Amino acid sequence: MNQLQAFALTLVLETVTAFAVAGLVGLPRGRRLAVAVILASCLTHPIVWFVGEHVPAERWWPVMLGVEGSLPVVEGAVLWLGGLGRYGRCVVVAGLMNGVSFGTGLVWWWWQG
Repeated sequence: MNQLQAFALTLVLETVTAFAVAGLVGLPRGRRLAVAVILASCLTHPIVWFVGEHVPAERWWPVMLGVEGSLPVVEGAVLWLGGLGRYGRCVVVAGLMNGVSFGTGLVWWWWQG
């Protein structure tokens, strides 16, 4: 899977996850949520892809887990700045979004390898 394909898959998975989870934690669903999720992914995906391609293989797991673990803080801030609700709730939604997309990416990588 190339970066563009991975980015498209990320947008779909994270948007669907955000819409599924937002109502459960009290965030509004709608255009504003979709735009915030897309902006968050536009901000973080290129960085994560670059790091994933350039980190040495023996350090890939700890580095990527650290990078992925930091994403909810950053993407949660984007959702919060989009006026979607309390920062903590935005971080929860962002964490679940990233867990689904990163997990799917790992399954894809394992299946293809």
